[in-house]
Amino acid sequence: MENVDNWQTKISVQQKQKIMSLVETFNKPCPRYTSYPTAKQFIPLEGSEEQIEESELYAELDGNLKTVSLYLHIPFCQQLCYYCGCHKFITQNKEKGQTYLNYLIKEIEQRAPSLPAEVQVTDIHLGGGTPTFLSDEQLQSLANALKANFNISDKCEWAIELDPRTVDSTRINNIIDIGFNRFSLGIQDFNDKTQIAINRQQSYQSIESLILAIRQRQAATTNFSINFDLVYGLPHQNQQTFMQTLENVVSLNPDRIAMFNYAHMPSMFPSQAKIKQADLPNAQLKVAILIDAINYLEMNGYRQVGLDHFVKADDNLYLAQQNETLIRNFQGYADSDTQVMLGFGVSAISDYSVAMLQNDKHLKSYYQAIDQKQTAFVKALFRSNDDKQRESLIHHLLCHLTLPIQQIPLSDYVEEWVQLKVFERQGLVKIEADKIQVSQIGQIFIRNIAQVFDSYNKLSHVKGFSNAI
Repeated sequence: MENVDNWQTKISVQQKQKIMSLVETFNKPCPRYTSYPTAKQFIPLEGSEEQIEESELYAELDGNLKTVSLYLHIPFCQQLCYYCGCHKFITQNKEKGQTYLNYLIKEIEQRAPSLPAEVQVTDIHLGGGTPTFLSDEQLQSLANALKANFNISDKCEWAIELDPRTVDSTRINNIIDIGFNRFSLGIQDFNDKTQIAINRQQSYQSIESLILAIRQRQAATTNFSINFDLVYGLPHQNQQTFMQTLENVVSLNPDRIAMFNYAHMPSMFPSQAKIKQADLPNAQLKVAILIDAINYLEMNGYRQVGLDHFVKADDNLYLAQQNETLIRNFQGYADSDTQVMLGFGVSAISDYSVAMLQNDKHLKSYYQAIDQKQTAFVKALFRSNDDKQRESLIHHLLCHLTLPIQQIPLSDYVEEWVQLKVFERQGLVKIEADKIQVSQIGQIFIRNIAQVFDSYNKLSHVKGFSNAI
């Protein structure tokens, strides 16, 4: 393989050296900020007197609610992937899928009437777990229930996460027939040794056949999109092995790539204890892998969006970033302008702008709540005006790598200004007359920069999150 220095373009050798010198300083627990405040700040709802009416939350938006997005959590997997931190149940029993689907549809039917009829659904996302644990017939039933209960836009994006080991070309065509047009494939890494270590083995050829099936159907339409999920920091990865994975990825030409930082937290996710700490790349190597990946993907036609997404230059996400309409939510980055995301199923989180509510994580109690015709909400967070302001600052940074100066008045953010000055001296940001601009070096540490505005998880004493690197 050619020397990586021969194709480094976006991040120079000098910038890489500076980044490496800062790794130890910033490799500390830090939220990913898919929401603010984070789920760590949710408080339990106790007793029936705290039942929350969704119609009241919609009313607080003062008639400004025009569109919503839906997230549906399918929690079952047939096999345990050791690295995974998602909320899931491992089972081979397909009957559990049918039982769960019945309750999921009941939850949809119970909650949908409170949403004003004129509000359109513009985005639907099935995540997990493994959504393709459900059969094609079950997925069709779920789609039918959504269409029967919501006002779904003709331009709605139907996204589904695919475990490539659970689908073939026939299933791909069936899923397309149901109406799905965005496909997210869990790749993680193509290296055999890494796949064995994380208990997720799948060949390049199997992925290639799925991509071919999707692209063949795409000839009849123009709104299909393929995303690959990759993870860096997994066991046995190094710059050379991950570059081979990226070469395979680029050869398959996905529209989007989400490249996540592996968070090794076996105390929170017991399955991760099956991964040996000694097999994991250290923070310095992880950053080297990330920098090489950024340079390689940029050279091959992808543009970095925010923290961990890479897309083609004509992709809606990149255009949204350029237009400063990009948003961040529980699914990562989105180009939607919706204020509200409704979550259905165990552990799912609903975000109503004014508040966030989380469903029960346990199947039995989730089923009991639905049987009693109650919402399955068990935790909540109501945003204060200060929360909303800080959320705006944090998400603007994570989406656009800049902040207008007028949004951060000195009188309200004295400590934050002091820390921003420190970051400027370290080369992470540049404070200009009208804005704060995150540097190329600072983009690597964007979570740390955003954390300056977090009033709950201060830089010096935050716990319960993965390291920033």
